[in-house]
Amino acid sequence: MSNYTPLVAGRIGVNTTFDQGSNAKILLLEQLSLSEGKYYNPQLYMFVNPRYDSTQTGYNTAVDLFPSVQTYSIGKKTIYYNRISVSSIRTLTCQKGSAVNVSDLLSVINNLIGIRLTSNDITDQVLPDADSNGNISFNLTASENSLIIY
Repeated sequence: MSNYTPLVAGRIGVNTTFDQGSNAKILLLEQLSLSEGKYYNPQLYMFVNPRYDSTQTGYNTAVDLFPSVQTYSIGKKTIYYNRISVSSIRTLTCQKGSAVNVSDLLSVINNLIGIRLTSNDITDQVLPDADSNGNISFNLTASENSLIIY
């Protein structure tokens, strides 16, 4: 008899909002824990392959949840939820200061748009030259592995 239990390969829609104080992985696992009545420890589960998926009404993203060996679970669970489209985020304008890359301005970006992006959420790029007032304008590009934006 195996000590491992299958991770039910069902689907669950997660209704949540990404905000300034939320880590995407922790927030998704908290919502999943609430909806299933089972605790998902962020140290023991990982998300793989976030992707655009509109097959489930009301959701735009699917991501696969895999357990670590320490959970004694096997398999994967597909989670459906909504990511934010980068096209809905306006062109960002801010002071360049000493920043060279977009990642250097993540705290400023997060304050401007009110969510908590990390360097894993964006494709880093060199910032444009500042205008005479020290301002720059640029658009974000989502990383293919972002749990927050696409």
